[in-house]
Amino acid sequence: MARPELTPREKMCYEVIIKYFQENGFAPAMEDIQRQMYYSSPASAQRIIECLEAKGYIDRPKIHTPRALRVIGMQHIMEG
Repeated sequence: MARPELTPREKMCYEVIIKYFQENGFAPAMEDIQRQMYYSSPASAQRIIECLEAKGYIDRPKIHTPRALRVIGMQHIMEG
């Protein structure tokens, strides 16, 4: 089943997350996403993350843990 299409802001955030993973080897913190997306509050980054999760692009554990994002299909992205 195909995942829903992303809005331009969701796509930008998804790309920020992927790039951060590729450069650092671990997930960005909410503050990292906030800074990269030029949001004035963490709540804005949180809303986009929730949309990406609802659309099946990322996964997060039910317990709030810093940097606990998993990009669905990340292994495929990291390999090329």
